[in-house]
Amino acid sequence: MLFSVDRLSSRSNPFAGVCWRGLSSPITFDEIQDSLSANNLLHPDDGDTDDLGRESHISRIAWFVVNGWNDPIELDVGVPFLGCPRHRGGPNTGA
Repeated sequence: MLFSVDRLSSRSNPFAGVCWRGLSSPITFDEIQDSLSANNLLHPDDGDTDDLGRESHISRIAWFVVNGWNDPIELDVGVPFLGCPRHRGGPNTGA
């Protein structure tokens, strides 16, 4: 399924908030530009996304700016409840 980037960004803009675990503030365009200027690029296959720090996320974004991508990205659209026990405080949820 294809989405309009303009329409999607109006609802979920990664530059408007913190979208990665472990970051206390949004990544800025200037940080990405600095990474590009320093040629500090991190290939998307390098490292586990959950273990990346701020600089690694910035370097990965910079890699995509330079190299682009052909495969679809995965989006979590935040469906809050689909009858899953996890969302009802069921077993193995920690709730």
